[in-house]
Amino acid sequence: MSLGTAPTVGGGDGFVGTDLNTDPSVKSSYTITQTAGAVAAGAPASCNGVAAGASVSTYFVSAAPTAGGGARFFGTNQGGTIYQSTAAVAVTQNGAPAGATVLQ
Repeated sequence: MSLGTAPTVGGGDGFVGTDLNTDPSVKSSYTITQTAGAVAAGAPASCNGVAAGASVSTYFVSAAPTAGGGARFFGTNQGGTIYQSTAAVAVTQNGAPAGATVLQ
């Protein structure tokens, strides 16, 4: 995952912490899984080493409880809304996942 890679110019930290730099990763009794969408045609190289033409324009991130963890599942995409469900949230690159509700 490239979001955990620090920028190659100007230094600093990655866009997400190192505890989320693997896919999947486990945090706070949830397994976090990232699903990349379509490649963004003509995208330039990124500041953290993603080659030109390799960045994606959509994504989906899900959080599923580990054994003994929570009872709800969560998901979000580039739309920025967090969805919840009592069952796994279906990967949805755009819009609301079927069967999930907006977290309020």
